[in-house]
Amino acid sequence: MVYAPVLMTFLAVLLMSLPAMHPIHAQSSYTLDVNGEDHEVNYAVNADMLAMQIDPEQKSLLVGIENAQMSEFVIQLPSHVISAPDNEFSVLVDQMETDYIIVDNMNNDMEAVTLLFYIPQYAQEVEIIGTHVIPEFSLPAVIILITAILAVIAASRASIVHIRVR
Repeated sequence: MVYAPVLMTFLAVLLMSLPAMHPIHAQSSYTLDVNGEDHEVNYAVNADMLAMQIDPEQKSLLVGIENAQMSEFVIQLPSHVISAPDNEFSVLVDQMETDYIIVDNMNNDMEAVTLLFYIPQYAQEVEIIGTHVIPEFSLPAVIILITAILAVIAASRASIVHIRVR
């Protein structure tokens, strides 16, 4: 893919040269709750935010919106919430893949990456797919689960030994 950098540069220049379709709203922040932990996701879009949710099976961030106008969607993704090697995400708007550019990442910020893409009027769902999302289970939940499994195994073995002794 020798032409990929040239194509991405051309796409970025083309997207930036387009006239503004509709002004985007001021930057907002959504508190994403994952296993009782809050994570701030900053965004700006000319739409009403309904919800954000992590889909651990698809390794994606799902974003529900309504009353969308044709506009830019800018979202800052914390790397500990969702990430992809070389920031090569897949962005779907209403299940249709769309192009995006990375903005405000000139200093190679490892804590977050900001994506910019366009959404059509009446868009309802955005899915950003990476290769890693925040774990579905927190460490304490995993430890409790392992302890419970070991306790069940120990109890079942003890009852088998007890039955054989009689």
